[in-house]
Amino acid sequence: MIIWRGWGALGVIFVLIGAAVFIGIGTAIGSDLLITLWLGLGLLVGGAAAAVLGWYMNVTRPAQKTEEWVTERTTQLQQVVQAGQFQVAPGIAPPSSIAEAQSQADQLVATERQQMHKSLRNRHTIYYVPMQWIGAVGAIIGIVLVVVGLIG
Repeated sequence: MIIWRGWGALGVIFVLIGAAVFIGIGTAIGSDLLITLWLGLGLLVGGAAAAVLGWYMNVTRPAQKTEEWVTERTTQLQQVVQAGQFQVAPGIAPPSSIAEAQSQADQLVATERQQMHKSLRNRHTIYYVPMQWIGAVGAIIGIVLVVVGLIG
């Protein structure tokens, strides 16, 4: 049973498609180079594509979404603080001044930022391995095969 989350399966699919395409190219042009070299090039290209897409989907994009959310949340809390209606949680005494309310709001945003970023990061996995690392492993195997193909 294959276990993946989000678009994590694309990491393996990119690597396999890269390998298939380059082996097909090598066969079609009747290259004298070893099939190992063509397989290595395919794994390298497919792995690099998967690593770049995985990095974007698992690292860059979550950071952007988190910062967008923090901006909106900060604006929302600023309005509540200025209106004098800020309260951290029900049952806890409200802040005694606007400065204290602002401080509590800033702490709340910092805590929520960490939770939000952690929940969005590395959502695209296969067997709990993030897609960018699957691509990196494919690319490294491709480099090794290219070197072996050039030497051999």
